[in-house]
Amino acid sequence: MPTMKPIVISKFGGIAPRFGKSVKVGMAEICENCDLSDGGLAALKDHPVEDATVTTGNSLIKYNGTWLSGTDTHYLPWKLGGIDLLFSVVGGVIKKTVGTITVDAGHEPPTAAPGLTNLATPVACTFGGTTPAAGVVCTFDYTTDTVIKTLHGLTDAEDSLLFTNVGGALPTGIFAETVYYVLNAASGTFQLMFYNGGVLELVDFTDNGSGTSSYHATPTGESPLETLVNKTSHGLSNGDRVSFSNSGGALPTGLSVGTVYYVVNKTTHTFEVSLVSGGSPVEFQYDGTGTPYYTKLVGLTGFQRYLVVTKRTVGGHTDRSGPGPVSAEIDAGLGSTIRVTKPTITEAYVTEWEIYRLSNATAEYLFVVSLPVGTTTYDDVLADADLGAALDTEYTSDQGNTITWAKPLTGIDGLSTDIYAGMVFAWNGSALYWCEPGYPDAWPEFYTVNFPSSIMAVVPFAGSVVVLCASGPMRLDGTHPELLQQSKVIGKEPAISGTAYETTRGVAYLSDSGIVMFDLANTTVITDPWFTEEWFEDNVDFDTAKLIENDGKFYLFHSTGTLFFDARTKVSDWQTMEIAATAVYRDSAAGSLFVLTTTGVREIHGGSGDLEYTWRSGELRGAVETDKVFESVVLTGTGSPILSVYVDDDLVATKTMNLDSELERDVELKLPEGTYGKYAQVQLSSAGTVDTARLEYSI
Repeated sequence: MPTMKPIVISKFGGIAPRFGKSVKVGMAEICENCDLSDGGLAALKDHPVEDATVTTGNSLIKYNGTWLSGTDTHYLPWKLGGIDLLFSVVGGVIKKTVGTITVDAGHEPPTAAPGLTNLATPVACTFGGTTPAAGVVCTFDYTTDTVIKTLHGLTDAEDSLLFTNVGGALPTGIFAETVYYVLNAASGTFQLMFYNGGVLELVDFTDNGSGTSSYHATPTGESPLETLVNKTSHGLSNGDRVSFSNSGGALPTGLSVGTVYYVVNKTTHTFEVSLVSGGSPVEFQYDGTGTPYYTKLVGLTGFQRYLVVTKRTVGGHTDRSGPGPVSAEIDAGLGSTIRVTKPTITEAYVTEWEIYRLSNATAEYLFVVSLPVGTTTYDDVLADADLGAALDTEYTSDQGNTITWAKPLTGIDGLSTDIYAGMVFAWNGSALYWCEPGYPDAWPEFYTVNFPSSIMAVVPFAGSVVVLCASGPMRLDGTHPELLQQSKVIGKEPAISGTAYETTRGVAYLSDSGIVMFDLANTTVITDPWFTEEWFEDNVDFDTAKLIENDGKFYLFHSTGTLFFDARTKVSDWQTMEIAATAVYRDSAAGSLFVLTTTGVREIHGGSGDLEYTWRSGELRGAVETDKVFESVVLTGTGSPILSVYVDDDLVATKTMNLDSELERDVELKLPEGTYGKYAQVQLSSAGTVDTARLEYSI
């Protein structure tokens, strides 16, 4: 008499290694859209489409509440200084998005040096006499070129005079700041002589002037020692510094070009000078020629150079350019104001320009001032000691390297998956670049290293930067941007795709052998016991595949669906989903995983809807390998799954079960009489939850 035997599936598992036929009971040949988290079999939960307007691209992110997608854009968010930044690659150019504004990462400094003008202005003056005595009122007769004054008491060639006027003007030909000498003195008149190129000549005037004119007596002598500098309404103050120059001749003996003098004994129209502040007046002879000038000395001295750095503000985030060209050298002389004129600025969103000056003390470019971009000039009088901090967008580092901030290079292939030690990494071919720590708009040319083969992906992990190359994974170790150390190639598995992701166990990436896990020391093909290289070749488009981990589950989205397992339990729980996604995004804060499909963006796992699942066991052979009679299958659980039974790969029975019923016939599928075979397979699909499946056979 036949003996009845059961095969009980009390724990549903994932896909069997290599889809093997003789496998542990409960392992699957097909496991799609299945939730196996509690040991039973149920459908994965489903979410409705969240955004149906985004349907294309292989990169996905939610930024500022809006879904964005692109092709090879390598989205990289960074919250910096309280501002949400988003970096991406568009057409080989690194872009920065702040709010609704997208610009190139980094910006160029001005292409021209600032303009420079020495504002020192020489003022024409004359010399003559000491501080004049009280004036003597006089009149003039231009017909005889005589000065009229009864009992004047003056002597030919012995007395020198200065003339002033109140309420009108001196006669044409007589000047208030010129020293004159007496000629042809009579009892009530005299004529005047003046030095012209060192030669005394008669003064010829052409009218009698107006108002009240006076003359002021000075010490006698043909070329007397004098102290007075004459300039109407000169505006100088005692203690001001001045220097003298001359055009077309020479200064009087006693004054020299290139000497700093201090103003003393100033009046409205005259002043004297001393070699020290508040000192005795300098005496000089009036034997000069040409046109003398004085210049008020202020501010800077010697030779100066300048450069400009610009500041750009986009959506509240400010970045600074590298240094613009250095200006030509300008001579401030003994003391001058240098006017700095803003160079042409063409970059958008620039809000300020910063001026730096080469310090004569430290030979560094030091901060002068920051100005709104609408201000076109700045008058610089700052002493060297009053300058600010050294230029920080170009500097010599502690390692002795010249670090110059610059806009990132173009032709970029991709960005790192995350920030590492304040640095964003980007690559082109086999060359890797990174930004100044904390400054994602500044990419010094010095920060680069070449790898032995093309870079496929860059993933920070566990205190290192994993660089996945076509020749295999490598590392960059360290945190100082100038001291990152490159490892040799580690492991034997080349990276053949740009998809990679940091998991709890290491960095996962795709090799021609399957999914590889790199833990910084070794590479392991984690799919090798389950899926052959041929399976990957037949089912996975390596150029479009996406790897990601979320909530302890590891996913490979490929061209025909999705492969995943729960990394928190055991590696053997491989499952599949029917979702064919072109891009994925993990919301770390919410712990949610989103996919991009042709119908839009939606979250996977969780939600209120149920996916339709399919689970098919491996070959159930029982206690013997020979033919046996398969009698029935009994299920426990809830809902209405569809049960199909295959014997020796042929479908022999199908039934929609009612597991909520108390009737045995509703939870049991009796197989056709005489169903012989070596093995059977149980397939469950559609909906419902199955706790156990019991296959009865007889021998």
